[in-house]
Amino acid sequence: MFAEIYMIFTVSAPRLHGDPIPWDALMMRMAALAVLFGPFGLALGTGVGLLVDGAVRSLRKKPSKGSDHL
Repeated sequence: MFAEIYMIFTVSAPRLHGDPIPWDALMMRMAALAVLFGPFGLALGTGVGLLVDGAVRSLRKKPSKGSDHL
């Protein structure tokens, strides 16, 4: 979600010389980059989620052998 918002701000930013970007070019850029930002954002979010889950599991105290907890 944040990647899509960031993409909108970067695509709609004015050019260096201050010339306005035509609407058709702006919409085409947003459509093309939305296709790219969606899967890459998903992959990054999944990777970070897996890293956090692994870190939390490794930092948890392991139950003793005689307990009934899994």
